[in-house]
Amino acid sequence: MNNRDAMTQQPQHSPSRAEKQKVMAVVGSRLESKEMQVRTIEQTTKALNANWRIATGGADGTDTMAIRTAIQSGKADQLDIYLPKKIGNQSPTARQYLNEAKAAGANIVENAGGGGDVSYGKACFNRNSTIIDNSDAAVIVQNNDSGGSGDSFKKALARKIPIKKINFVGGIFKTVSKFGVAGASLGIIGMILDYEEMKEFIKKRNELFEKWKQGKATPADIKKLESMGLQLKTDAGDPVDADNITIDDDKTTYASDSMGRGNPYHDGAGKFCSEGSATVIVYG
Repeated sequence: MNNRDAMTQQPQHSPSRAEKQKVMAVVGSRLESKEMQVRTIEQTTKALNANWRIATGGADGTDTMAIRTAIQSGKADQLDIYLPKKIGNQSPTARQYLNEAKAAGANIVENAGGGGDVSYGKACFNRNSTIIDNSDAAVIVQNNDSGGSGDSFKKALARKIPIKKINFVGGIFKTVSKFGVAGASLGIIGMILDYEEMKEFIKKRNELFEKWKQGKATPADIKKLESMGLQLKTDAGDPVDADNITIDDDKTTYASDSMGRGNPYHDGAGKFCSEGSATVIVYG
C-alpha cells in the first residue's frame, strides 16, 4: 500500500494542488537551537500571514516549532501535519502540540509514511515524500547535515519546487541557499526571497521590462524576464502586448502605466500597507 492509499483511509483529508491555498513545507532538524527556532518562527509566520498552509511532519525541533507558531498565531487550521505513524508514536512534547493543534482545527494525517509492517525509520522517510508531494515550496532548516532534513531537501529538488534551505552547524547559523526560484510565480517567489531580496528582484525585473518595451532587450534579457515570471508570448507564440502582461499562475495583471508607481506593499491579507509592514511585495 502506498502513501496516498494510507492517507485515503484516514478521516482527515490530504490537501491537493487543486485547492486554492498554496502550501509551504516547513521541515528540519529535531535538535533546534534558539537561533534555529527564531528562523523557523519567522518563516512559518510569513507564510501563515500570506494565507499559505503549512505542511510539516510532527517531530521534535523544526516541525514542532512550526506547529507551535501556528497555534500561538491562532492559525492552527492552516496546518497540514503528516505523521509517519500515529500521534502516540511521537515524543511527549510533540504529542502535546499535536493534540492542541488537532483540537484547534489542524489537519492531521496519521500513517502518512505507510501502515502495516513498515518500520518507523522507513515510515519517516516515506512521510517526507508525502509532505513534499503536497507542497508548492519548502523551507528546510537543517543542522549538521541531518539525514531527515537532507532527505526532504533531495526530494524537493527532485520535485523542482522552490526551496529555501537555512543551514546551521552546531546550532549556529551559516548560510541560506535558494533553489528553483527562477520561473516561479510572484507569490511563491515572495515566500522564498527575503524582504530586501524581493525588492531587488522587483527592481531588476522592472528595469528589464522597460528595456523590453523599448525594443532594446537582448535574447538573454528576454530569457531572464521569462524566468522572473513574465509571460512575453501567447500560447500561440505571438508577442504579448506590453500593456497586458500577466504573472504566470497568480493572474496578476500589470498595466504599463502602473509599473513602478503607487504603493507596491501589501500585508498578509492583501491590503495596502507601509513598507515596514509588508509581507509580500506586489505591484499593480
